[in-house]
Amino acid sequence: MVGDNITHLKGSFKGPEATPYEGGTFEVDIETICLDILKDQWSPVLTLKTALISLQSLMSDAAADNPQDAQVARHYITDRPGFDNTARQWTKQYAGGSGGDADYIDPSIDKATLQRLCDMGFDRKQSAQALKKYDGNENRAIESLLG
Repeated sequence: MVGDNITHLKGSFKGPEATPYEGGTFEVDIETICLDILKDQWSPVLTLKTALISLQSLMSDAAADNPQDAQVARHYITDRPGFDNTARQWTKQYAGGSGGDADYIDPSIDKATLQRLCDMGFDRKQSAQALKKYDGNENRAIESLLG
């Protein structure tokens, strides 16, 4: 809620993992969200949480064929690495996140276990992702890294 105005709502959600938005916290003005579920597909069972989850989902899989901003969509389609770099920088600057930085490692990953995998010659980021996926299980992470 903004101030005492019960008709003006704000919400927030975390940027999805393994995207340029990773680790960021995104605040939105509910009144300005432009989603089909809030327009022609709305029903009383949909909640604000549904709208926020939909926005988070768009950050993982953008709808470049139905954009809110044609210039941003063109950048996404024609220069995806450049788009991701811009998104990563803006996430760091405006949403306080890591932006999926190559150097960012989830703090829940055990550093000693990660180091052992790196000492075996595995890539640091891939090792961290494997450890996260397998809840820190070193053997399962190694099996995954070996393919």
